[in-house]
Amino acid sequence: MSKDVYERLRGFLETFQTGFPTTPTGVEIKILKKLFTPAEAELTMKLKNEPEEVPIIAARIGMEETELAAKLEGMVRKGLIYRVRDGGQTRYQAWQFIRRGSLLSVFMNSN
Repeated sequence: MSKDVYERLRGFLETFQTGFPTTPTGVEIKILKKLFTPAEAELTMKLKNEPEEVPIIAARIGMEETELAAKLEGMVRKGLIYRVRDGGQTRYQAWQFIRRGSLLSVFMNSN
């Protein structure tokens, strides 16, 4: 049986500069479940840590460009991934959306 999508996403985010460590309580998984749908988690893990245009991403992951662009824009609006617009080009990348302690305290105080 494969790992839960949120456990895999946590591991993916752990590879970024500031990491995304596990905790004894598992609160990091609760945070990811609040922020990402399972489909968004899967898509995030298919993005690179460098900006890419939609046609490149679509070809690599086997998704139709229009559908992919809409999904990526929705994730940008939620603050889950990063978008770069430069010279008429729009590129997307996975990024470290949470810095250690920044969102955790907000999340813990909201529940």
